[in-house]
Amino acid sequence: MDNLCIGLFGTCGGSNWRDAYLLWSKFVGVDIFDPQNLPSLPPSRQDRCAAVIENEIQHLNSDPILMFKITGKPTSLINLQEILVKIQNPTQFVVILIENLLGVTYKDYQGDQNDNLSEDAVRFWAHEILSDINSPMVTLVESDEEAQRVLSSAADYLKASGRYVIEETRWREQYD
Repeated sequence: MDNLCIGLFGTCGGSNWRDAYLLWSKFVGVDIFDPQNLPSLPPSRQDRCAAVIENEIQHLNSDPILMFKITGKPTSLINLQEILVKIQNPTQFVVILIENLLGVTYKDYQGDQNDNLSEDAVRFWAHEILSDINSPMVTLVESDEEAQRVLSSAADYLKASGRYVIEETRWREQYD
């Protein structure tokens, strides 16, 4: 049996949203893949970039649970494309959190005179597309707390299947 690993994808670029999930993972007893924190990379820049891409693709394709968070920081269209590809015919649990949607309107979605979309518009557009998904494997959430509940439920389901191991941790024992 494999250790259960949850891939944390979505907004990168120096954002620190994954920190809370790293702490949460210790409590729950699952492994986390953080594409912004890769140890032991080759020294040359070209080899390092290749290793990062290869590692990220491996986790996108093999982690049984994926989380994508779209924050108020700039989100690349590649992040959105990764999400869309993963939810077309999902074979993994996918949790999507779009942060700070309150007050974002259709007017914001239209962009400026040069068709440049604001950060709000990108999040609004992503929410409009993703809210129509009807799959038990894909869940759109509105908060980190809700995301952690859904991730925990998916992890418990996979543990019950007998295919994955979730470590019983001292963290859990302290809070029981």
